[in-house]
Amino acid sequence: MRKLAVVVLAAGRSSRFGSAKQLALIDGQPLITHSIQAIQDIDCAGRYVVLGANYDAIYEAVRTLPITILKNDCWSEGMASSIRLAAEELKSFDALLFLAADQVVVKAEQLNQLVRYWERHADYIVAASYAATLGIPAIFPSSYFDALASLYGDSGAKKIIRQNPQDVIGVEMPEALFDIDRISDLAPKS
Repeated sequence: MRKLAVVVLAAGRSSRFGSAKQLALIDGQPLITHSIQAIQDIDCAGRYVVLGANYDAIYEAVRTLPITILKNDCWSEGMASSIRLAAEELKSFDALLFLAADQVVVKAEQLNQLVRYWERHADYIVAASYAATLGIPAIFPSSYFDALASLYGDSGAKKIIRQNPQDVIGVEMPEALFDIDRISDLAPKS
């Protein structure tokens, strides 16, 4: 049986938000706990969260949750450093599923849909399809771990998706379009 690890990316400084958005309350819980709860109902071999900026405060919010914490000391470089850390630390897995902590509308149902596609097409990248693009949440098989480990800067794994369209399966997921960037994103939409 193939081993999948799920990685919640939560190391960013949240500069557009103005404070640690990972700790912003949504329905009475810190934003980061919503993503961690979403991955609890996924059939996987490991659950991880990458923390960096505001490490101590966010660590306190998640330390009792059923997840392994990876500390990204290079968080100021950008999202690529968190992806690189996961690809380097989790080499024993057959694939990595990346989810951004601020994609709070994405739930276990959507993530399990990605996993089902990956189980049938384990050699492919399985990525969320939304707003005429492909991106995370996405599952990368181990054949892409070296490419993930070579990412730099603030761009994420979308670069690898774009460079390998023949190896990508898109899964319709409009929920992935919504993420929290600013405090105004927390306001109910009418």
